[in-house]
Amino acid sequence: MGELREILDPGEKAAVCDATLRALPDWFGSEESIVEYVAQARAMPFYAAFDGGAPLGFAALKAHSPYAAEIELLRNFNFARASAENAFCRPLACKRQDLLRN
Repeated sequence: MGELREILDPGEKAAVCDATLRALPDWFGSEESIVEYVAQARAMPFYAAFDGGAPLGFAALKAHSPYAAEIELLRNFNFARASAENAFCRPLACKRQDLLRN
């Protein structure tokens, strides 16, 4: 069974992001885009799904203001599983950024 966890280390964020993007060459074929995306991910709140230590995908929170953020979710795995993990990541990421006011 997979594991979902918050990643705090910028180097680990970069490694997971890089591996995920390179597993999706139809979406991310440009080396320049991959490098830029990985650099941005290093500074974002970051959650990753793993199966046996191998990264399956990630969710990163890109905050635009104290009231608005977007979830960057990339995966190279089953959509139903991704939906469940996205539903789990969103409240965790928003609470971490104090974006949930309730």
